[in-house]
Amino acid sequence: PDLIILDVELPDACGFDVCKTIKKNPATSQIPVIFLSGRRISPEDVSCGYDDGAINYLIKPFNPNVLLAISRSLIRWVARRGKMPRVFKKDGITLREKDRQARLDGKTLKLTAKEFELLFLLLKNSGKVVEKETLLNAVWGCEELDVCEHSLNEYMSRLRTKLGEPLAGKIITIYGIGYKFEK
Repeated sequence: PDLIILDVELPDACGFDVCKTIKKNPATSQIPVIFLSGRRISPEDVSCGYDDGAINYLIKPFNPNVLLAISRSLIRWVARRGKMPRVFKKDGITLREKDRQARLDGKTLKLTAKEFELLFLLLKNSGKVVEKETLLNAVWGCEELDVCEHSLNEYMSRLRTKLGEPLAGKIITIYGIGYKFEK
């Protein structure tokens, strides 16, 4: 499949566990997963969903047109994914496209596919402002800013946390415009 839409509360299983199984299988690990949830969720639940490999997380009730828009954008994103060089190095970070491996000072850096691509775009454009619309379109295939902007902000926050200081401080938010990785 091009996309998996997965309810967190399945009758016979936990959606988080199913997602972990999907992401551990090499044959399915690159398929984007959208979580749906009908229960009240905590920020920890959302973080758990993203950490387990979800690309997005929607809470019921939601507008079906939003789900369709996100689905279309993810399918476009998957179609454009192989457009970066094989290995990219900058500031102690090594990004290897073939297996989406990231390293920081020689140590493995566990990044989701979206985090990997965001970091790649920021490093590739080091010193320049990358507009939110550019990031959303390149990474999510998203043309509807209001649908995806929250996800972008969440991913940037998680990316900063994973990079740690001093690199996290090099990702600068240019409010209302986008982000920049300082040289």
